[in-house]
Amino acid sequence: MICMLLAPVILCAAIGTASNAQDDAELAAQIADLRRDVAELRASMSGDGAWLDTARAAEVRQLVKDVLADASTRTSLTGHGATAGWDGNCFVGSADGNFKLIIRGFTQIRFSFDNRPSVQGLSDAANSSWGFDVRRQRIVFEGYVIDPSWRFKAEIAARPGDSPTLLDSYIEKVLSDQLLLRVGQFKVPFNREHLFGVTTTQFIERSSTDTFFTPGRAQGMQLTWRNEDFSLSGAVLNGFDVRSNYFHSGTMRNLSWTSDRVAEYAFAARAEWKIGGSWLQNLDSIGFPGQDVSTLIGIAGEVEKKNNSQGVPSSLGNLKPFVVAATADIGIKGSGASVFAWAVWRQIAPGQPGLANANQFGAVVQGGYFIAPTVEATLRYEYGDADTSPNGEAPTLASMPSNNGYEALQAVTVGCNWYIDGHRLKISSDIGYALTGIGAFAFGNGSFLREGTANGEFDSSGQVLARVQLQIMF
Repeated sequence: MICMLLAPVILCAAIGTASNAQDDAELAAQIADLRRDVAELRASMSGDGAWLDTARAAEVRQLVKDVLADASTRTSLTGHGATAGWDGNCFVGSADGNFKLIIRGFTQIRFSFDNRPSVQGLSDAANSSWGFDVRRQRIVFEGYVIDPSWRFKAEIAARPGDSPTLLDSYIEKVLSDQLLLRVGQFKVPFNREHLFGVTTTQFIERSSTDTFFTPGRAQGMQLTWRNEDFSLSGAVLNGFDVRSNYFHSGTMRNLSWTSDRVAEYAFAARAEWKIGGSWLQNLDSIGFPGQDVSTLIGIAGEVEKKNNSQGVPSSLGNLKPFVVAATADIGIKGSGASVFAWAVWRQIAPGQPGLANANQFGAVVQGGYFIAPTVEATLRYEYGDADTSPNGEAPTLASMPSNNGYEALQAVTVGCNWYIDGHRLKISSDIGYALTGIGAFAFGNGSFLREGTANGEFDSSGQVLARVQLQIMF
């Protein structure tokens, strides 16, 4: 190629010289010689410069070989055969199977409309409220290190206007095929409706009864034994969520061990008996078409003793309440239908003469039936009694359960779920109707709103709550 570029230069130089010193015959002879030289050069190039291409290809091959040889000595480049991909979740892991990180999450976007018959006595409250809401946005990191028996999980929640919140944060050790130890922050092993993940609920939101009675998440240690048909879990905890007129704990998650809210002692235990189906199948209450019929029966209990008066209304003095609770549940699901029912009782003893115990009770019955392969119709009835006036206190419009005029709850909810791709992508809708006024069972989480009085009396009823939600898991 270089010779071809030089040939015209040589030719021009020769022509310039010949025009001044030689006659036309000599010039013609020189041109003939140059043409012969160019022809010889072209003949030596074997295929229009292919010799240069061949040489360059050899150089490139050698360069690639050198780079790969260098990379094979650097773990930062090869990861010792690291693997990554998608197996239902995004993951990164080692080739030997001893390290794995799974990254997943979900988003729930909701539209809600609520109409309550009376807001008398409530400030800045409207009878009708509606709007859109990013109800939940979470990301989860989980997996194992060293070997698959050392597991971990960290779940973080974030919503518009809220700071990120740490939910689950624990380490697990698989002690044997049937024994698992968990330490950190996790759901208290008590009521089964709350143990269902929020992406697998049969209705857009868990029942208000469940929200009132749930012990939530707490920090502690839990040991679980499980075989093919039975499971038993026991946990020792910093404390658990309690709502009552005597003691309102607030949220117990993300609590320092030096906090005044830590109990003197707190324990929880749960036992389950599975009849048919698999444990994995019973992670929700939905009877998808084609599933084997499975029945799960569960019982659980919890106990807590406060060592100070934190969370106790100042008007009651120096109480150190004792809390005990029990629950039982049964779920039957499979082949396109499901029924799930549970009941709970909780007693808060003030530990002071002259004050009666608060005895709280709740129950939920719900079910679903697939009217099409991916469409489920649902129905739920719930009842709750917060026992907010065990000593005959006059009712008030308190935002907390203490002395609230609406201490009981009765509500019916009907709904529909369209499982476009199971729980991963689904659209849900439901309409709830409160047969009683909403007070102690009102929560600012997309459920029934707190009601005022009607003509100064606690006789409001008939609140309507309609919701539509789109959920995507990634």
